Amino acid sequence: MNKEYIQAEFDITGIKIDEEKLEILSYRNKIYFSMLENRETGKSTLYVYGRTVDEIFSAAKIMRENFFLDKYRKKKIFENKYLLKYLKTYKPFNVGRYRIIPYFHKDETMTKKTEIILNPGFSFGTGEHPTTKLVLLFMSDTDLTGLDVLDCGVGSGILSIAASKSGAKRIVGFDTDDSTVVSTADNSKLNKTKNAEFLLGTLDKIKEREKFDIFLVNMLSREFKTFLPDLRRHSKENSLCFVSGILLSEEKEIERYFRSIQMKISKKKVLREWLGYSLLF
Repeated sequence: MNKEYIQAEFDITGIKIDEEKLEILSYRNKIYFSMLENRETGKSTLYVYGRTVDEIFSAAKIMRENFFLDKYRKKKIFENKYLLKYLKTYKPFNVGRYRIIPYFHKDETMTKKTEIILNPGFSFGTGEHPTTKLVLLFMSDTDLTGLDVLDCGVGSGILSIAASKSGAKRIVGFDTDDSTVVSTADNSKLNKTKNAEFLLGTLDKIKEREKFDIFLVNMLSREFKTFLPDLRRHSKENSLCFVSGILLSEEKEIERYFRSIQMKISKKKVLREWLGYSLLF
């Protein structure tokens, strides 16, 4: 189904955009964007996407306030056109033991990396963002063979697929966004993932008796704080929780929070302005 979205188009020719700030704003506010430069005309454009007019209005307001942008053009756009713009700059890349390959890209690079074929669709989780990379790096350091994994907020499904291809016995993922669950299912088919189950909803969808060895959490602290303490009832002995989506400016506050819920910091990684933690229950 070729879904319909709304697109806001900003002319940013000659305007210096702080891409790190843009990434942080997009992640914290769940804003979908792409930037393209037309080498023939020299024109640069920032595209912002949403499902509704209200969503676009809110996202465009944030962009205008933070980057002093002028007026924008708004129009309806179908998913296939959105993907063409968004994915033009999306190339294969390595992170840890994984190689992420866009589904439309023929990758002839010879590598021993675990390959993940991905069509992010209209969801977070291309693997390019530092928060996703941090979780993938923790997974690269861990032997997942035969383990049960819970993916909290599956998005595109990249972490679940990585777990499956790394030998996990079973993966369960949940997300409150119905479009991401569809995207996850599609990506599972692309990767022939057979041992993953994806649920629409919150942690409450997980049966009380189900226990896991590894928890994957890539989201903002204000989001994971709503359920992180409740993961304990689903944890096995010596379970690990890989948490990302935390800004460096939150370091002291978030580490106090982890201590307050009796979660021990096993490892910490930093990537640009972002933090990731490996936690022990």
